[in-house]
Amino acid sequence: KTTETAPTEAVEQRRLPMLYVVFAAFDILTVLVGLALNHQLVDMHRGSLDLNRQWAERLATYSQLRELAAAVNAPANDVFDSKDPRGETVRLRKARRAFDDAWSAPYADLETAGGTPEVQTLIHDLDAIRTAMNAMASEANMTFSYFSIEAPDKAAPLMAGMHRRFATVQEAFSSLEQHVRDVQDVLFQRELASAGVVQRRELVLALF
Repeated sequence: KTTETAPTEAVEQRRLPMLYVVFAAFDILTVLVGLALNHQLVDMHRGSLDLNRQWAERLATYSQLRELAAAVNAPANDVFDSKDPRGETVRLRKARRAFDDAWSAPYADLETAGGTPEVQTLIHDLDAIRTAMNAMASEANMTFSYFSIEAPDKAAPLMAGMHRRFATVQEAFSSLEQHVRDVQDVLFQRELASAGVVQRRELVLALF
């Protein structure tokens, strides 16, 4: 009996250190996985901040572009007070060049951003703005032409048309800015969903 018990006790004594090693390795593994999940969450948050900052900068650019559009609209309205069609024509052309230069940069930015549906929607909005601006500038030039031949009474009806054109421009800008906010909202929801996945994995790890 004594002879049979001794080997069994020896085996158990060897088994206990092995169990300690296994448990210690498991603890180390869970800690490493936990650190990896934390790093993943931090990287996701950093990437999301960078992406949101990019879209916020685009939104600020579009707001500046809206102000330049208002500058293009101003000369054809001011000519009724200034009675200086030549001077207002110079103002219009200068304002239009500034607008076109400012419009080209965000348009090129979107073209290089990829062909996602969101980006294509914004490109369509910028195209609509450019089309409405062309129509508004055309009516402005007609207004200056009537003033040049000293026929302001014929130019007056065009003011209503210019206001309608400018309202179309403003609506296109509002649509553009709203679509950017929609993209930001989608990115925020996506970040919340990704963070929830990581948190659930951390919970499972904690249970282990």
